[in-house]
Amino acid sequence: ADFVFGIHLGRFVDQVFALALLVQIQHFLFAAPTCSPWSAHVKNVDPEKRHKWRNREKPTLIFLVLALILVSLLGGVWVIENPQTSDIWEHSPLQALRGWSHVLDQCAFGAELEGLPVRKPTKLLSSAPLVGAVARCSGTHAHTRLQGSMPGGVCRTKAAQCYPDQLCTMVLDNVLHVKVNNFEVKPEFLHAIRGEIAKVTLNNKNKN
Repeated sequence: ADFVFGIHLGRFVDQVFALALLVQIQHFLFAAPTCSPWSAHVKNVDPEKRHKWRNREKPTLIFLVLALILVSLLGGVWVIENPQTSDIWEHSPLQALRGWSHVLDQCAFGAELEGLPVRKPTKLLSSAPLVGAVARCSGTHAHTRLQGSMPGGVCRTKAAQCYPDQLCTMVLDNVLHVKVNNFEVKPEFLHAIRGEIAKVTLNNKNKN
């Protein structure tokens, strides 16, 4: 679901819109499903409540699996992102997917918050290998704790959701050079995405 733009992939009307968009674009799909129901902190939640919470996410995840399959059939490339330890990998519809698994620490790609590195162990599952994706923390620095709120009331966990530029560039550089089923991603498409990422990054910096 892209709540920034008011799109919820659990709703039929938005699913139709997303499929129509995919058929037009074809090239690339990056998905980062909601991680809260699958995170480590919900393991202490009442099992029945946790089960209901996760079940609410299943229509969205089932649609996502179908969308990713469509992208593959159209000759495109897909990447899914979620925390490394998320239960979403083993206990959700995403477990049906097969692909290349990459584990990284976002601080290795320059992730920072309030002047300190943000570690965020992350897993990427992709339909093609991502060169340079497996990068772990050097262990030479301290990390900011993603707890509480920043000055101004912004939740640190929320603020850290923005991907570092180096991570975005790594993914896009890989997609730019990947061929799947003899299909080559058009460079102008990736350059357009880079421009949008730069705009979002600038907006986020201005807000902070």
